[in-house]
Amino acid sequence: MNLSSKGELIMEYKKLNNVELEGASIFNLNFNGIEGQYNPAGRRNFCVEIPDELSEQMERDGWNIKHGKPKKNNPDEKWPDYLKVNVSWKNPRKQPEIFMVTSKKKILMNENTVGRLDSADIQNVDLVIEPSFWSRADGSSGYSAYVKAMWVTIAEPSFADKYDDFPEDDEEVPYK
Repeated sequence: MNLSSKGELIMEYKKLNNVELEGASIFNLNFNGIEGQYNPAGRRNFCVEIPDELSEQMERDGWNIKHGKPKKNNPDEKWPDYLKVNVSWKNPRKQPEIFMVTSKKKILMNENTVGRLDSADIQNVDLVIEPSFWSRADGSSGYSAYVKAMWVTIAEPSFADKYDDFPEDDEEVPYK
C-alpha cells in the first residue's frame, strides 16, 4: 500500500481468491433491488456474517468488512462482523449462479425470479463470493463482494408433499 499526496492509504490491486462460506448466515436481504435509505433502486444485495478468524484477514486484504457493535442489552457481547454482497447480472461474462434448493429440486434463479428469496423461509446458504477491485480518482480503493455462486435451501410448507404430484401449469384458469 502507498500513501496519496494527502497522506491517505492507497491500496494496490492484488488478485484475491474467492471466499467460500458454508452454512452462511445472511440478513438485510434485498434480492429485488428495492430502493431504500442506503440503497439506490435496482441494486440487489444482502449482508453475510463473516467469522472473526476470516474477517481480520479479509479486512487486511481490502474487503469492506463492517464490524459488529456491542449489543444494547449486553455490552460484553457484540453483533458479528459482516460484509455487504452484491448480486448483479450486468456483466455478461460474470453471471451469478443462484439456486433455490428444495427437498425435490434445485432451481436456477435469474434476474426475474431471484426476488423470491426476499420472502423465503431460508434454512441454509452455501455461498461463493467473488472480489471485484475498484478505485476512484480521489485515490480510494478496495474490493466489492459479488455473488459468484449460491445455493439457498428453503423450508417447504407442510402441504408441499401432498401436492407435489400435480404438474405445474402457467395456463389461464379454465373458468371465469
